Amino acid sequence: MSEQSCVVLSGSIERKTSIADAGRLLVIQTIAALLLLPWVTFGQITGSTFKTGMPPAWVEWAASEPKTATKSGHESGGQVLILIDTQVNTAKTETFVHVVKEITTESGVQNGGNLEFTWDPSFQELIIHQITIQRDTERMDRLDPAKFKIIQKETDLSRQIYNGALSAVLFLDDVRVGDRIEYAYTVRGENPSLKGSYSGIFMLGWAVPVQRQRIRLLWPENRELNFRVHGTTVEPEVRTLGGIKEFIWDLHEVPAVEAEDQTPSWFPAYPWVQLGEFNSWSEVATWAAGLYVTTNLDAPELKEEIASLRRPGATAEQTVQRVLEFVQNDIRYLGIEFGPNSYHPSDPATVLRRRFGDCKDKAFLLCTLLRGLGYEATPVLVATGFRQTLPDLLPAPHDFDHVVVHVVADGATYWLDPTRSYQHGPITQRYLPDYSFGLLVRPGETALIRIPFSDGGTPETFTTEIFRVGGQKALTQLSVISTFKGFDAEWMRAVLASEGHKRLAKNYLNDYAQRYPGIMPSAPMVIEDSTNSDTLTLSHTYSITNFWVLSADKQRYNGQFYPLGIHTWIAKPTTTVRSMPMELSFPRRRSVQTRIELPREFKLSNFTNTITGPAAELFVKRTFRGQTVWLDYEYRVLTNYVPASLTSAHLKSLDQMENALGYSLNWQSMDGVGSTSQFNWPIFLIAVIYTAFFATGVILLCRYQCRTPPATASAQPPLLDPKLSGLGGWLILVGIGLCCGPIRQLSNMSKSFNSFSLWKWHALTTPGGVSYQPAWGPLLTIEFLGEISLLTLNLVVLVLFFQKRRIFPRWFMVLLASNAIFILGDTIGVQCIKSVSPAIMAKLTQSLMQVLIGCVIWIPYVYKSRRVKATFVR
Repeated sequence: MSEQSCVVLSGSIERKTSIADAGRLLVIQTIAALLLLPWVTFGQITGSTFKTGMPPAWVEWAASEPKTATKSGHESGGQVLILIDTQVNTAKTETFVHVVKEITTESGVQNGGNLEFTWDPSFQELIIHQITIQRDTERMDRLDPAKFKIIQKETDLSRQIYNGALSAVLFLDDVRVGDRIEYAYTVRGENPSLKGSYSGIFMLGWAVPVQRQRIRLLWPENRELNFRVHGTTVEPEVRTLGGIKEFIWDLHEVPAVEAEDQTPSWFPAYPWVQLGEFNSWSEVATWAAGLYVTTNLDAPELKEEIASLRRPGATAEQTVQRVLEFVQNDIRYLGIEFGPNSYHPSDPATVLRRRFGDCKDKAFLLCTLLRGLGYEATPVLVATGFRQTLPDLLPAPHDFDHVVVHVVADGATYWLDPTRSYQHGPITQRYLPDYSFGLLVRPGETALIRIPFSDGGTPETFTTEIFRVGGQKALTQLSVISTFKGFDAEWMRAVLASEGHKRLAKNYLNDYAQRYPGIMPSAPMVIEDSTNSDTLTLSHTYSITNFWVLSADKQRYNGQFYPLGIHTWIAKPTTTVRSMPMELSFPRRRSVQTRIELPREFKLSNFTNTITGPAAELFVKRTFRGQTVWLDYEYRVLTNYVPASLTSAHLKSLDQMENALGYSLNWQSMDGVGSTSQFNWPIFLIAVIYTAFFATGVILLCRYQCRTPPATASAQPPLLDPKLSGLGGWLILVGIGLCCGPIRQLSNMSKSFNSFSLWKWHALTTPGGVSYQPAWGPLLTIEFLGEISLLTLNLVVLVLFFQKRRIFPRWFMVLLASNAIFILGDTIGVQCIKSVSPAIMAKLTQSLMQVLIGCVIWIPYVYKSRRVKATFVR
């Protein structure tokens, strides 16, 4: 949303049909009047009418082009403009308009068969001269006053502005493709607020092609006329006759102007000419000062309100703020733009009594109250559209479309807007758009004044998202806290006032649902609005089902994180190949911090990046610690527009920013490992080969030791006790342990075998995977081969045990020591991998303690036991 649209939403910008609308607004309105597009009616008005008659004698009838209209890609509603003839006689305050258009399509029949003539009955008179339809050689008169409807449209009603304009509407009968519709009318009268001074504008370009456009202005020779063209170099033909100067712009084959979206309001997308007889800004200031005169300072309402606003001991700033808040909040915005009221403010006592007014009414009331309290306060005319280009215009009342207030109190200066109803906090921190220039409404002002731009109330929004992510099929909790500051807080209050709490919460929910379809609110939205600062906070909590999305091959889950609060501002215009500048919402700052609490550790890396373009900048930072990840984004707009020459570079930077937004995590699926994972044949072959070689080596070594008698042994050691010979006593426990050993080893091997499925092996050992650790490959391989070695040793020792071989004690001690060394090494290796859970570490530590205790008990036993020496003698 652009700045101006936000302001309009809060009811704080007044717009009039003025020169500040000379860009697209006037073009749209004029084309609507000339091409006569459909309208919205608010009921028929009785007691008001118009006249019919011949054109004024001073009018020169312009002939339209005789040739048939050529269809164009720029046609508006199936109509082509053949002639637009506008003639103005300033001495008689009359404006004559003559239009010829041709219907070229069925759409044109629908849209072009309705004619509408608008005027302000408070100071204007409408005279319709001609309405005809030419079909081939037949010319049909359709001017029938009885068929007209008089309506009051109030096109600005949604912005609380009532202009009182009436429209005479005629529904033409029997309109066909190929018909040429011609009509002419005169509007007589001028706004009395201008006090006889003329100022006006004429468009010299349109959104549709025009075969001929003529502008004729009759001007008294004894009065000075100033004119200035914008967006073109077309100059008028000037001639003098009988004390009257005649200015004529006669253009043929005027091409259509292709206005581009997001064009700044101050840029002359459509060429136009400005005319007027104000020679300086001093004359405009003097004219305006004559309108802002308080005639009822002794009104009881004013005296009573001034007394209630005065607080003993209050500082000047506190008093000014109290008065501003009263006018902003207690006087509702409502514009009555009838006749003189379009420029002349209402009396402050009247505004105070009726409790409503438009921008000039509220500004004048604010000045009156502050003056009554002893402070200097002056209305300031500003141009919300032209802004920094205001000095390029001719001085004229129509240049301005809004009024703010300049206050000097105890040496401090304040620029205040009494129409902004949703501002909070100190007046030094309240937002005022960068209007660039303004005109103080007081006699003696000779020039525009530069309005200093303040960073007080700069629009800023900070969003914190906390994702508490569950397992692959568990719920994920999301908490969102958005803090709006300055103008963003003001805008959000306006949205809440217009849409309501529930609708806003639903809009936020739908925004997140675009990314997370399984999202639902966990609690109502909480609003915290500070009155001491211009800050508003919204808090949301959600639960998300199916946060992890299973891939098509069902091998992994994907989790997405995306800063929606920034994405909405990184948007491209519809027209990317541009010849006109592109407007940006400035100043603008958006920050989003996403904290992700994961159910397990992922192998991630820290990352920082700054993308700077001609007009905007994006900062991205990613950090992680343990099972927590932080994603930080900050977007800032650097200027209020992008020149056409830099559009390509700006759009390229937007692409880079778009690509930098968001983050995704992949988590291998643990479902269906056996059925969906491919067999890891390389690891299997390595295991088979290793088992064959290791088992062969152990068996050969055992046979060799069995055949070789001990160097110090006699043929048969004497029996210490015949009863001690045999597999009895404590050897029964040794035998049970040896028999259970292979079963235990096979169980351990089966539990770890899933890690060797092809896809999981790649997930653990391939660089870049979310489960990758450099130690996984060597550790898993050594662990698996160690299990095979222990299983082989256990089987060999078990055979030696039942054969009562004399080498059994030696091999049994080797088995126990090997088991202890294996588990110790495994524990140390696993500790090097941070992603292993504490439960696994606890289990490994427990196994290590058990093995060490077994070594302490059984190694001394087999080494010292007389039964062992008496039994294992073969």
